[in-house]
Amino acid sequence: YLHKRHRRIMSNYKHIKVDEKEFHKAKKAILEKLNLVTLRELETYAKQMLRKAYLESEYSHNETQNLRDSYIWAIYYKGQLKKHGFVDNTPLATESIKKTATEDYIKGREEAEDFLAEYIPTFTKGWEVVFAATIYYGVYLENGTKSNAKYVVISSIYDEVRKTFGANKVIDWQ
Repeated sequence: YLHKRHRRIMSNYKHIKVDEKEFHKAKKAILEKLNLVTLRELETYAKQMLRKAYLESEYSHNETQNLRDSYIWAIYYKGQLKKHGFVDNTPLATESIKKTATEDYIKGREEAEDFLAEYIPTFTKGWEVVFAATIYYGVYLENGTKSNAKYVVISSIYDEVRKTFGANKVIDWQ
């Protein structure tokens, strides 16, 4: 005979037996679902932050549109590209620009696509989110030169991205 208190505990007691193989299958399925949710959340975040960077940029927004078309975000998981996007889905630039006297004419979207094709992820143990303004003169605008003032191109989102992802632990802003 069990005391009343023990019967109540025993009647509420349930357990599940899972062999190791089934446990690993379940674990894998859960992680895959979690990764899909994470990817969706990172995609939403990347789109918002890239648009914010573009809107906060101090350089002209309405000349050739090549700088605008060169903005890109990319999400990698364990070194593999999972998603990418631009400020706008459709390129807006109508004119090509010449990078140097010896090179062909280029457009901002082409520069962004070339960047994506050539970029080698630096973090292969988890998630990596990349933001870039890839047109060649973006870095000159951001850093300034002896004859040109500095302009905010993409750096306006730096502090917010750092805060979101835990400061220097995962941020490598170049």
